[in-house]
Parts: sequence; C-alpha cells; structure tokens
Amino acid sequence: MSSKSIRHEFKRIHGTAWVWALPLMAVFCLLMVISPMVEAGPQSGSVGAIVGDRPDKVAFFLTTGLEDVHALDTLLRYAVSAKESGQLSEVAVLADSRGVEILCTNSKARPAQTAALAKQAKAAGVRFLVTAPGLEQVNLAAADLDPRPDEIVADGGIRLSGLISQNYRIIHF
Repeated sequence: MSSKSIRHEFKRIHGTAWVWALPLMAVFCLLMVISPMVEAGPQSGSVGAIVGDRPDKVAFFLTTGLEDVHALDTLLRYAVSAKESGQLSEVAVLADSRGVEILCTNSKARPAQTAALAKQAKAAGVRFLVTAPGLEQVNLAAADLDPRPDEIVADGGIRLSGLISQNYRIIHF
C-alpha cells in the first residue's frame, strides 16, 4: 500500500467521523447540563422553599454605585415590585463595594428619588444586607446609612454563598 493511499484512507475514515461525532458530542453536552438538574430535583428538608421548579426568594447583588444612578433606581423599583407582588417570600439587596452608596445619607450625589425608593423598598419589606469591606472601601460607617441595613456582613462572598444555599435566585446589578 502506498503512502498516498494510506493518507487517502486516513482522511476518508477521519473525515467522515466528524459527520456523526459532532451530533453525538452535542447530545452528550446537553445531557451533562440537564442530568444534574434532573437528579437534584426538589430537595426535601432544604432551607428555601421551592415553588414548582423555581426558588421563591430573590437577592439583588449590588456592586454598582452612584456612577449609574439609573441602574440603582431600576434595582430598587424591581425589589419593591417583587416584594409587593406577593409571589416571593423574601427579597433582599446585598450591597458590596460602591453598591453601599445606595443607602448613604451624607452623599450629595444620591438623588432624592433614589433615597425615596430605598425607603420605599425598606417599607415594603425588602431586606438590606451591606458588607463591611464595602463600607470601608467607600469610607462609610453604618451610621451613615438610611434606611438602616438589616445586617452588616463581614464577608460578602460567604453571605452570597449562604443565600444561594438557601435557594435564593441571585440577580447582579
């Protein structure tokens, strides 16, 4: 057998292999994604309630500061709507980094509308969690915040992991 015929045979075998291998790889990848979801299902004794196939809690993870006040206002409107809808048992805002500025009383940069929306969210029952490193980063103290946060969190990553383990749906702003 000549080297030319060997190369031709190699190309023929390997060239056609991809025709059927690609769809099989796609199905395999799909099964890898779906399999854990099917196996996990609703966990009995889990901390967070599941309504159907979705969590009934949401946490907005806020790292955007006053540089984008429109995003802050949108987050607060969503939080109020989500809580007042009655469809969710808990709505929380976890503010870290510049996101803690949403509650800052001594900032002239925080518009009155944003302050009013923050108070409306608190009155609606939205919980505010603020990280201690976030306060330090923007040189604020807990006394500078209005409305007062429900919790000052030592480590945002640990608290975020805790919210996830309690079946919160996390939305990043």
